[in-house]
Formats: sequence, structure tokens, C-alpha cells
Amino acid sequence: MACTWSSLLKHEQDKHNDIEKKKMQIAAEKKVELRKFYDTQVSEKNEKKRLEREMQKKYAEEQAKELDLWHKSCDSSTTKKKALDEKAWRDEQILLNKNQKLKFLEQEVQHHVALMERLAKEEEKNKKALEVKAAQQAEFLQTTRTQAQASYSNKKNFWSGQRVEEAEKMNLHEEQFKKYEQKSKEDAIVKKEKERQESEQIRKERAAARTSSRQAAAKLDMEEVQARQKALEKQELERVAKAKELRERTYEYIRQQMTEQKEQKNKELEDLKAPPKPVPNDAGCSLPKKLVARDLTTAHAWDFARSEAELKAKDREQRLKHRKELEAQISARGRPFPGLNIRSRKTRVEPQLSPTEMLLNRKLVDELSSPTT
Repeated sequence: MACTWSSLLKHEQDKHNDIEKKKMQIAAEKKVELRKFYDTQVSEKNEKKRLEREMQKKYAEEQAKELDLWHKSCDSSTTKKKALDEKAWRDEQILLNKNQKLKFLEQEVQHHVALMERLAKEEEKNKKALEVKAAQQAEFLQTTRTQAQASYSNKKNFWSGQRVEEAEKMNLHEEQFKKYEQKSKEDAIVKKEKERQESEQIRKERAAARTSSRQAAAKLDMEEVQARQKALEKQELERVAKAKELRERTYEYIRQQMTEQKEQKNKELEDLKAPPKPVPNDAGCSLPKKLVARDLTTAHAWDFARSEAELKAKDREQRLKHRKELEAQISARGRPFPGLNIRSRKTRVEPQLSPTEMLLNRKLVDELSSPTT
């Protein structure tokens, strides 16, 4: 099987799916076991309830048997005598209640008969009063009808005379109203003409005032704008000059710092490259301790600088080697730059893994190439 990135990814995905299937199978088995455990718990609980119900039924049957035995034991001569006495007393009470009910019913019948007689008398009395009242009402209606007819005729005559007077007054009022309307129209025409002339004069005066005020305001605004423009130009020139001066100072300071740093680095390199001073024959006893310590430190720095130069050369050689290897991989895949593929899609073939990539993914490559997979 060709060792490509797609085949490796597919193999990794298959492994992941197998692991997930095993996990799901284990979870399902656990669920089945838990379900069995819960079923056993429920069955035990139901069995316990059933046993409790049976015990309660047995207890109730035993209680009923004991009660029957107690009733049988109580059936003696004394109990029978008491029962007969109680029955006779109850019969006497029933007879007394019956007699009381009969007396109460007789009294109610007597009261009802008296009430019916009293109602009949009151009904006859009311009939007579209604007949008298109807006669009085008929007489009153007759008298009121004659009075109403007389008052209606009087009112009719009065209102006919009133209507004639009102008609005369309305005619006179209409004539006066027409004269007033004619006069008011003439006055309105004269007043309207006068107001029109006055309003026209006022409009002319206001227009002249507005134009003069607008011109004055425009002149003031122009002067303010010019003054503000001059002030802004002056501020801008000052700011530009100040910024230019500040940039020149900053550039000068940066150049000075760069020259100082270069001089310092050159001096340090010269100090590192300078060989150490030879130690005198007396092992430095005749020299001060500070000078001896300085010479020893310089010797160590010189040795370190020589060793670092070799390491730098080796690192550079290793980087060049890696670059050549990357260029060879890119050219092998037909991609002049990383991440780009200039070949057409029809002729494109998935590139094989390089030897370095084979080494990095040795475990997956072995699993993929093994006969079991």
C-alpha cells in the first residue's frame, strides 16, 4: 500500500472508530447489567409488599374470628332481659311521638280553617273598595277630559295670535339683518384693502432689514473665518517646525546611540579576540591581585570566543543542509513555494512521503503496511 498522507489519515480514523465502537459496546453492556440489577430490586420490593398484604389479611381474619367468639359468649340470659326492656321502652316512646304528631296536625288544621275564613272576609272587603275606587276614577276622568278640552281650545287661540306676531317681527328682523350685512361687507372691503397695503409695507421693511442683517452677519462670519484660518495656519506652521526639529533631534540621538553601540560591540569583539597576557614566572606574585584576576578572566573569555566560532560555523552548515533538503522535497512535489500547487487538477497526483516524513511517522507506516491491516 502507498504511504501517503490520505492513507495515514484514513488508517488513523479507522483506529479511532474501532476504539469508539468498543467504548459504546462496553457502555451498552453496563446499561444492560444495571437494568438487570434494577429489575431484581423492583421484583424484591413487589414481593415484600405482597407478603405484607397477606399478613394484613391474616390479621383481619383472626380479628373477625375473635369477634364472633366474643358475640357467642355474650349471648346469655342477662343480655336477653336487657334487650326486652329496651324494646318495651322504645315502643312507649314511639306511641308518645305518634300522639304528639296527631295533636300537632289537629292544631294546624284548625289554624288553616281560621286563616281561610279571614282571607275570604278580606277579599269581599277589597272587592267593595275596588268598586268604589273605580266609580270615583271614572268621575274624575270625565271632569278632567272636559277641562283639558277647554284649556286646549284656549291655548290654540293664544298660540295662533303669537305666531302672527312672531311672523311680523321676523320680517322686520330680516330687513334689518340684510341692511347690516350690506354695510358690514362694504366695511370689510375697505378694511381688507387698508390691511393689504399695511402688510405689503411691513413686508418690504422686514425684507430690507433681513437683507441688511444677513449681509452684516455674513461680513462678520467672513472676518471670523479669515482670522481663524490665519491662526490655524500659524499654529500648523509652528507645529510642523517643532515636529521637524524634534525629528532631527531624535534622528541625531538615534544615530549617536547606534554609533556608540557599534563602537561598544567592536571594542568587545576586539577584547574577546585579543589573546591573554602571559603569566609571569613568579605566578603573578609581584602583580596586584586585580590585574591577575583580569588576565585570568580575559583568558577564559578568549577560549569561549574561539569555541563559539566553531559552533556558529557548524550551525550554519546544518542550516544550509536543512535548506537543501527542503528545496529537494518542494521540487519533488512540484510546488515552487510551500502551500502552492501550480500543476493542473487533472494531472495532479498525491505526492509520496519523503524519507524524513517516513521516519517521523514510523509507527503509523508500520501499522499501515502490516498484513493484519
